[in-house]
Amino acid sequence: MKSLTKADEMLIEEAKNIIKSKYKRGHTRHTVGCAIRMKSGDIVYGINLDGIHSICAEQTAISGCYTRGQLDFDTIVAVGVIGKDFKVLAPCGNCRQFLSEYAPSINIIIDTDAGKRKVSLDELLPHRYIEHVKTL
Repeated sequence: MKSLTKADEMLIEEAKNIIKSKYKRGHTRHTVGCAIRMKSGDIVYGINLDGIHSICAEQTAISGCYTRGQLDFDTIVAVGVIGKDFKVLAPCGNCRQFLSEYAPSINIIIDTDAGKRKVSLDELLPHRYIEHVKTL
C-alpha cells in the first residue's frame, strides 16, 4: 500500500466531478464515476450504466481506453454516491477480475481503515484467476 500523491488526489476529484455531472437524485442509473490516469498523464473517464445488463464504471473506463488505443495504465479510482456524499469505492469482485484481464499492472485507489491508499492489483486480488489460452 502506498500513500497518495497530489496527482492521485486530483484523480479522485476527476472521478467525483464526472459522477457529479451525471448523477440526478431520484434516478439511480448513474451512481459511480471512474477516472483512469494513463502513464502519459491523460485521463479517461467512465460511469456505471444501470439496466437489465448493468456495467460498472471501471469497465466503461477501461473500454474507453481500449477504443482509444491507450493501454499504458497508471492508476484508477471509482467514486460513488453514498447517501448525500461522494466516496471512493473499491472495485467489486467482477471489476477486480476484469482489471486483472485488461489492466493487470494498474494501481487502484481505495479507502482503507488508515485512509485512502493506492494498491496494486496483486494486493487487491491475490491468487487471482489467470486465463490459460491455448494456441491452435
